[in-house]
Order: sequence, then structure tokens, then C-alpha cells
Amino acid sequence: MSQTAKNDADIVLSPAILKEIYIIPLEKEHYLIYAPLHRFAFITNTQIAHYLTALQAGIHPVVAEDISSLLPYLSTLKTNFNGKAQLQQGNPFPTALTLFLTTACNLRCSYCYANAGDTAIEKMSIATATRGIDYILSNIAKKNFIADNCQQPRLEYLQLSYHGGGEPTANWQVLHDSFHYAQQQAHHQGVMVNASLATNGVLKDAQIDWIAQHIGRVGVSFGGLPELHDKHRFMANGAGSSQRVMHTLQRFDELGVIYTLRLTLTTDQLNQLPDAVRFICAHYRPHKIHIEPAHSVGRGATQSPLDVEHFLAAYRQAQHIAQATGHTLYYATADIKKLTTHYCGISQDTFALSPQGNVSACYASFSEAETLADVFFYGKPEEKGKGYSFDLNKLNVLRQQTVTHKPACQSCYAKWHCAGDCHHEARIAQTDVASLDRCQITRALVKDQLVEKINENNEKDWMA
Repeated sequence: MSQTAKNDADIVLSPAILKEIYIIPLEKEHYLIYAPLHRFAFITNTQIAHYLTALQAGIHPVVAEDISSLLPYLSTLKTNFNGKAQLQQGNPFPTALTLFLTTACNLRCSYCYANAGDTAIEKMSIATATRGIDYILSNIAKKNFIADNCQQPRLEYLQLSYHGGGEPTANWQVLHDSFHYAQQQAHHQGVMVNASLATNGVLKDAQIDWIAQHIGRVGVSFGGLPELHDKHRFMANGAGSSQRVMHTLQRFDELGVIYTLRLTLTTDQLNQLPDAVRFICAHYRPHKIHIEPAHSVGRGATQSPLDVEHFLAAYRQAQHIAQATGHTLYYATADIKKLTTHYCGISQDTFALSPQGNVSACYASFSEAETLADVFFYGKPEEKGKGYSFDLNKLNVLRQQTVTHKPACQSCYAKWHCAGDCHHEARIAQTDVASLDRCQITRALVKDQLVEKINENNEKDWMA
């Protein structure tokens, strides 16, 4: 680095850049410097770390020789993401649809967030589903009309998701018929249907074949090891479901289905997480293996909280196993490839229909009887007409649930990846964030990834 006598006042390092530079202690007097908005990180010594800390405090020390070339480099970093949430205004104009087909389920999982099997069974009618499809396709047609006249890109897909507080395939006829209806109506508009499904994987062969042919992305819940799966994910009669799910996964692999496996972790599973991931990697070909602690709602409220260090040790070991076999282990709030202000769609006008046909912004709030339904349900079918009416007061509160509006997140280096975590969990806990334990896990896994990326670049730096 070149010698200089200038101090940092002569070098353009704006307050905005300084605000988004994070100084993270490592071992042996080393520090990780991370500028997430600029997709840049490097490991440095105490001198540079203290220098940047002084700048952030408004102190202007003399620039040392080994710092001089760093400052102008930081000042020229560019970003396509400014960290500002684009808040929606007025009535929503959704172009994607989620259908909560039913609260019925053939399993009685120990940690089920929806208490499936212990609540009243609700099933969506085909009329409710097609009304939602017609409404979304009408919005897509309007947007494409504007796009055609303004020489803007058209929307090419209707994004259609099947989810809910039960097992979507338990309302199979409506799933089947609504998809084909959407496909037919979308074709008339020159639009394709991109469908996704969340399932417990207990499926008939005919259902597996149909899903393989029509559903683009599938999420399957699986315990990893048969004995762990059967302990927590059992049938209504108490029998284990692992053999049924493993049959589904084998068939999915044979048919080329793109699927993600979700492992929901409880305390008693942590010691066996590495073995669970090893089993998956040896037998199946998921697109990703998604690890998530059990949520503290529904039957999950009775689960003991995970010990953070225990979880991290198990996750790191499992990650090495996955990487060695070419698989991807994924933790949703610690994805450094993702920069965002919102954890999920609640601040982005998610349009999800309950079995009764009302509009929810949250996948965890799947029914009008759910604990926080009054918070997350913001729309209902119009009494006259084919559209929906919306409670803009509720919707505008939901639109504010971005990480930029969470005071507890403002000094966190992981905030643009985590985006404040799950607002439903935070409301249940009556706190600003879902839990401090989840925050610790997210920060640790983000730091792990950054250090790994830097080491891959011969311990110099990382820039995406």
C-alpha cells in the first residue's frame, strides 16, 4: 500500500458507507470487516479495525500506511441494493396466489405449528379457488396491457402455491382441478403457470406421478433418519410415516422432481443431525436441505428451546458432510447471496386465500381461527363483484414489517440477509424479533459463510 499523509477527511468515505461497515471480532486479534450492501468482506488486524471504529465514531485519525489504499477502495464500492424498503401504497395488486387448501392432515407431528388434527377441519371449495385464480389472472392481464403499451417486460407466469395449516393433498380434487383451471385460463392470456407445493410426502403413487408432471417446485418435510422421522412425524393412528415419505422421495428422484427437504429440528434431534444429513446425501437428490428450528407455536410451543452452541456445532458438522457430497445445506435467515428488507411476503402484499376464501398475508396464519388471524388477515371477497375488499389500515401496518422498521436489528451485520426474521414468531413472543437465540444462530452462520468465502480467495477478501 502506498504512503500517504492525508487523513480520512481528504478521502471520500460517506456516512452512508461507514454506517454499513460492520467490524466483527474473530480469534487471535483478527477482525472480519463486512460491507453487506457492497457485497464485500475481508479479514484484517486490530489497527485497521480500530481505525474504522474511530471513523464511525466521528474521530479522524491520521491514515496509516497500510490503511491508505483501503479507504478510497471502500468509497468506490457500488451496490444495486440500497437497503430502502419500497413500501406499497393503496389497494394491493397481487399477481401471485397461494391457496391454503385445507386444515386437514393425515399426520400428527409433535411440533406442528398449526395443531393439525386438533382443530376443526376446513376445506377450500373449487369455487373459492377459481375465484382467486380469476382475480390474479385479471391483475396479470392489466399489468401486461400496461407493459405492452409502455414497452416494459411482460409477466410470463402465474405463480401458484399450495400450502396451508394442513396437508394440501388432503384436498386433492380441488388441488388437481384448480391447477388445471389455472393452466387453462392462463393459456388464454399467453401466460404459463409456475406451481409449487408444500407437502408431508405421504402420497399415493398416482399423486406422485401427477405432481412430477405438473408441479415445478416441491417442499417435503422429512426427519432425515427414519427413527427420528417416526418419533416426530407420525400418522393419525400413531404409526410412523417414514417409509411412505422415503418411497415418495425415491420416486421423485426417479421422475426428476425438483424438491427441497425441510428438516424441522427439536432438541432431541441435534446430536443426530450430522447422521441425518449423511443419510439424506447417501440416498436422495434434493435441490436443497433446509434446516429450521421448530417454531414455538401450535404443538411446537411445548418443545424445549434449542441450545445455540449445540445447534451451531451440529449444523457445522452437517454442513461439511453435505458439501463433501455436493449437496446444499440451507438456513433461511443466513443466506449471504440474498439482500432484502423483508423476511417473507407479509410486507409485500402476499395474497393467500384461506379455505373460507379470505385473504391472509402470512403462511402461519392460515385460518380465521388462528391465534393472530386478526393481525394477518386483511381482505375478503366482495359481496358484489368478483374482486376482493381490503382493510388498508391492517395492510399498511403489515407493509411496515421490514427490517428497516425493527430497532433491534439496526446494528446487526446480518440484517440484510435475515430481514428481521419471522414477524409471526415475534408477535407470539411479544418482542421485536422472533428470538435472541435465532439471532445468534443467524449471525454465526453468516460469519461462517463470509470467512469461508474469504478463505476460498486465499484469505484476501470476498466480493460477490
